[in-house]
Amino acid sequence: QNGLQLLERLRRNGYRFPVLVLSALGTATERVTGLETGADDYMAKPYLWRELQLRLERLLEQRNDLKPQRLTNQIFVLSGVRFDPARLLLSGPGGQICKITRGDAALLNLLCLSPGIVLERDQLLQATGSLVDANTSSTIAIRISKLRKLLHVCKPGSGNLLESVRGRGYRLNGMVQRESSV
Repeated sequence: QNGLQLLERLRRNGYRFPVLVLSALGTATERVTGLETGADDYMAKPYLWRELQLRLERLLEQRNDLKPQRLTNQIFVLSGVRFDPARLLLSGPGGQICKITRGDAALLNLLCLSPGIVLERDQLLQATGSLVDANTSSTIAIRISKLRKLLHVCKPGSGNLLESVRGRGYRLNGMVQRESSV
């Protein structure tokens, strides 16, 4: 696929992040086609680096919903395992500490905010910032497996909190408590 076909598919599937097309195709018709396909901005080569930087900054400023949510005051406790998304840490009741990646933290954070609710793979992929197709990728299954192992390391048996719901997605079972960090 070319970039505009990919963009059209992503928009059709509900992805709403800002897009600036940078292309060697710069006729008026090509620029209009790019914008009609779902691009927020379109620049043709050659371009000035400073102009590109300013346009990207404007796109990000306009999209307040894309600013990462700071979770510094939010810590979750899942069956005795503390999850601090801001510090990318899981810690068990016995002092076991596991570092997790930003993508895994985003995934676990979404599950913690929706305990007991089945979240579809597309929703989980979006939370991690992934652009892969949920129908052809095993990214979420791999991340869930990794999170189960890390939760188990922090407190044996707690990996079972992440449940696969066949044909639908995943859910976090169990009580999730929220506490403020100091």
